[in-house]
Amino acid sequence: MARPYFGSKTPIPFAHRGGAKRWPENTLLAFQKAAELGYRHIETDIHSTFDGELVCFHDSTLDRTTNGTGNLRDRTLEQLQRLDAGYRLAVDGSYAFRDAGVRI
Repeated sequence: MARPYFGSKTPIPFAHRGGAKRWPENTLLAFQKAAELGYRHIETDIHSTFDGELVCFHDSTLDRTTNGTGNLRDRTLEQLQRLDAGYRLAVDGSYAFRDAGVRI
């Protein structure tokens, strides 16, 4: 029998990337909303920027989730924070997070 995570005998819910199907993934907004729903554990990803800063971001490129393109590692933190992290997320056919100030 596999040993459960953290010694628990019941499943432990994780908000994957902070709730990637509801909010722009790996953003402070997603983490806050997941916590409001009662999640105690959040799965996230970390990447290093060109200037050596760490950011929560899943992909190595910016294209899938932001209005930017190219490799994340080729941008400084300042450059990344200018991008729209909610740009490509469609929920129920609406781009409600586009231009809403959600940043990396």
